[in-house]
Amino acid sequence: MRSTMKIAAALFLAALMLDSVHSETQKFKDSINTLAGSTIGNVEITNATHEKISYLAKPPGGGAIVTQALPTYLVKDLTYDDMPLNYRQGLSRIKTAEFDEAIRRIKLGMEDQEVRSWIQPHGKYHLGVAYQTKGSYLEAIKYYHTLIKDHPDDYYVPQAYEAIAVSHIRLGGADNFDKALTSFKVLPQFGELWAMRSREGEAEVLEAKKDHDGAADAYANIIKSVRLMKQSDQKKFQEVLARSYRGIGKNLIASNKGPEAEAKYEELISYCKLAKFPEGMAIAYNGLGDYMKMNGKYEDAALAFLRTSILYGQGQENEDARALFGAAECFNQLFLKATVKSEKEEFRARSLQLFKEVKDKYPATEQGQKAIQFAPPG
Repeated sequence: MRSTMKIAAALFLAALMLDSVHSETQKFKDSINTLAGSTIGNVEITNATHEKISYLAKPPGGGAIVTQALPTYLVKDLTYDDMPLNYRQGLSRIKTAEFDEAIRRIKLGMEDQEVRSWIQPHGKYHLGVAYQTKGSYLEAIKYYHTLIKDHPDDYYVPQAYEAIAVSHIRLGGADNFDKALTSFKVLPQFGELWAMRSREGEAEVLEAKKDHDGAADAYANIIKSVRLMKQSDQKKFQEVLARSYRGIGKNLIASNKGPEAEAKYEELISYCKLAKFPEGMAIAYNGLGDYMKMNGKYEDAALAFLRTSILYGQGQENEDARALFGAAECFNQLFLKATVKSEKEEFRARSLQLFKEVKDKYPATEQGQKAIQFAPPG
């Protein structure tokens, strides 16, 4: 999460960046959603690169429509006025885990001749996402590479390099791990946030290789780098920081250093309380839940997972899915261990209810897919 005040100030300054001073005619009403939570609406996006988003709009003080620009690092996502219905439905189908239908509709949308040129690079990226989420990693990598080759300056190019790396990790094996590292090492050219993501990726490769001590050290170095920054600069890297705490915790547990992992999660909780960073709290309590579940403390673990979901899960799909699935697993273990009939029934019912909840709310997540085998139908 980035500093809201810094982003707001940057947005104001960016709004004053004019690529041209001559009047333009605006034909579309697109929207730019920012990381600060605001929306720049009623604009026409003319070009979206990994450096800046150019768009037609009236300047903040009014006057004729001109071309303006916003740095891409301030942008969360883009909404295009001429997005075809098929394409929009395809993106929705990815979230509901209807991958084949998602792919079909995205391709139909890309064939629409009335749509501006943005749909070709964006379509290739989202086809990659659909195949990757489906687990068809080689097909996903093909589309990501096509995007990079055909549209090397596009908005989605850094995300494509990242997704290629993650897909190679999922495929596994020494050759794929090397390819993942190669892709991660491209990221620093896209700015300091992507440079930090590159370091995080190198730790993920070590983790995938089961070099848990090496991965823990790599995550520790990222944490140290961020914590040594000025407080105002730390805010820009809070998401990376929280993920690195999760990474170090997971790898310490894998190295049979559970108490050290627990201490790291507690350290993250302390940091997040001071920094008012709820997203990090979700990661920390899920980590504590994982540690307690591993040690057979199922009731305590379930409470940690439920705390994540209830207090910090809103708007955090991956962490909420992890929390709900983790709690469901704990109640299932309690069901298996219980000897009193009423307790068994209660634990079983709670487990099934949580498995169903994660399946229904987050079907495209890893946990949502796993929950299908446990959740009751309907």
